[in-house]
Amino acid sequence: MQKLSHCALSMLRPKKGSALVGVIVLSTIMAIVGVGLLRVASSAVNNEVAALEECQAFWAAESGLHLAAKRCASGSPPNAGDTVLGPISIGTMSVIALVLPDAHSNAFPITLRTYAFVDPSLSAAAFRKALKATVLKEAGGDINIKNWIEEEAY
Repeated sequence: MQKLSHCALSMLRPKKGSALVGVIVLSTIMAIVGVGLLRVASSAVNNEVAALEECQAFWAAESGLHLAAKRCASGSPPNAGDTVLGPISIGTMSVIALVLPDAHSNAFPITLRTYAFVDPSLSAAAFRKALKATVLKEAGGDINIKNWIEEEAY
């Protein structure tokens, strides 16, 4: 057998510190993957929170519409532009209801619009949902809500 030269032997042996370089590279790759997974998870959570807030805003606006319709039907019809409800707190939302101007001012049917806000400031940034509907007063005094239109945040 032929003897290997000293130079050839040194090339076959692992270099000192090469394992450290491998561990650093692997740790860096794992850290990058971990940060990416955290971003994806936080994005998913934010989307779920936004969807829940959207549902809460719809339910609050719907409840406000029913309360405002009952209030309108219990007395004389309100005038166009009157605030018939609110701001009141329904769940985590603040709700306000207005009578919209239409051809039947101060008589039924009336058109109501409710606005749901995420906080009591009623600022444009806090606006989440609006519902618009026509309210009819039946012969027995009952109310009938028709022609629902859901409106998104502006």
